[in-house]
Amino acid sequence: MRQGVRLEPLLEAISKFLDSQHGMIERVRRDLVRGLKQPRKGRCGLTAPQVAALAGCDARQELGLS
Repeated sequence: MRQGVRLEPLLEAISKFLDSQHGMIERVRRDLVRGLKQPRKGRCGLTAPQVAALAGCDARQELGLS
């Protein structure tokens, strides 16, 4: 998930970790579409990698690292 932005070291480490976690990202994606009758229809929301990254940020706050 590169957008030409320089991240602080901890966020860079989280980003690299998530980039290597294809299986986990797929599980997040399946969780996001579970129960939807037509998951490809309607407005686009957050992608699975974005949701996983947000979870990492939430964990960072919970650990008092932000």
